[in-house]
This record gives sequence, C-alpha cells and structure tokens, in this order.
Amino acid sequence: MCLPPWTGLLAEVERCPREDSLPLLGSPDRAVAENALREELKRRADGLAASPDPRRTLVDDLPTALKDRYRVEGRRSLERLEDAVEQLLRMFRGVPATRVKGADVLRYANLRLEEKPQPATINRELAALRAAYRLGLDNDTIVAMPRIRLLPENNARQGFADVKQVAAICRRLSPDLADAVQFMFITGWRSRSEVLPLRWPQVDLAGGFVRLEPGTTKNSEGRAFPLIPELRALLERRQSITRRCERAQGRIIAHVFHRYGRPIKTLRRA
Repeated sequence: MCLPPWTGLLAEVERCPREDSLPLLGSPDRAVAENALREELKRRADGLAASPDPRRTLVDDLPTALKDRYRVEGRRSLERLEDAVEQLLRMFRGVPATRVKGADVLRYANLRLEEKPQPATINRELAALRAAYRLGLDNDTIVAMPRIRLLPENNARQGFADVKQVAAICRRLSPDLADAVQFMFITGWRSRSEVLPLRWPQVDLAGGFVRLEPGTTKNSEGRAFPLIPELRALLERRQSITRRCERAQGRIIAHVFHRYGRPIKTLRRA
C-alpha cells in the first residue's frame, strides 16, 4: 500500500546544510577536535577502521541493518517489522539519525493517533525504531539515540465464548472449518501459526498427545496437549476424513485440517 508522506516535519533539518558538506570530525571547538583526533589516532594504532561519521547516518539506514539481523536470525516477525518501518519512514525518511529528538518521536506518535490505529500498533512501530537505534549504537554507526517512550495500552481481552456459543458458531461453518474451531476452543492454540499448519506426525493417538515442535510456537518452545476424550474423537474423525481423501486422490495428505486435501490457510473469510 502506498502511503502519503507527512509534510512539514523536521523543517529545521531541511534548513541545515547537508551533512556530506561538513568535514569529518570537524568541530569549531579546538579541544573537541583534538580529542577526536587522538581517538582516531588510537584506533589506527590499534589496527581498527576509522570511526564512521554519525552525521552521515540517516534514519533510513538503521532499520535496514535491523532487517538484515532479523533475516540472519530467522525471525518470523520480519514482515511485521517491514510494515512498521514503512510507517516510520513517512516522517523520518532522509533525516539524519542524530537530528531526531524525543519531541520528534512524540510528534510521530501523535500523528499516528490521528489516523486511528490502536496504541499497540503504534507501539510496535516505536519499538522497531528503538531497536534500530540500539543496533546502530552496537554497530558504532551512531553515538546517541533519542528517548523513545511507548504509549499506554489497554489491550485486556474481553468476552469469552462458552461451549454453547462455539457450537452455534460451528453449525454455520463447513465441517472442516468447524473441526478446526473446535480444536482451537479445546486447546487454546493459535489458529494461523499452530492449529491450521498442524500435521499428522504431530498427532500421537497411541501415546495420547498432540504436539507442537520447538520453533513453531510464538516463544519457540515446544508444547504438548493431552488427548482428552472430545479431542481424541475430533482427531479420529479428522483421520477418517483424511484417509478417505487419500484413497480418492491417490496421495498422502499431511495436514490435519484441510478441504479435500488442500490446506486451510486462514479463517478470516469464514
């Protein structure tokens, strides 16, 4: 989605001379310049590379490094980070990282609130900005960061469905979707990342457990749920449906929840 940039922000940056027109380590203060020179000579004597000029680092550069780290570490939240960065750069694109102050971050939060997203969404964006700055400090590409405070959240979940309500919902769904909803209601597992991708090797009918492997859950820890009678009956029904589909199609179907052998990816439209 193409988002219009906010205009008229950080006007003092546009009025200032370009950073690349300033000399490296330049300072009108003789003592500061001499200290900087001594530090650079020491780095060279130690065989280290020259210090990067923090004035040349843009805000754009910080989340780029953060996304690279997410890719290296195999983080599953990379897509969420990219969405947050897209919003952040509407205000901070092309701005030197050292020019951003706490007041600018607060203004960003206020502008986002005017667009009516949830405070939790804005906090994910501010947290991404904070993480990007901290990584910049770790990588020695910047020497300071603004104070970034998150908004208060009131995300307490309210309202719970009881057995009768879930049964009423399931009566309006196809049998395959109804089984997935019943499984989620019994186990409390997440639909998109834990239940819908569930495969038969994770179901141990003989041992009496259904398992999530380490690395597949939100906290990357494995999890197991005992096959209480209603859950066992549901999985045995799914197994019978799967076997019939396999015989009809002449192939193995790995997913527990599927539509005629095709994996169910989301419940949103249902």
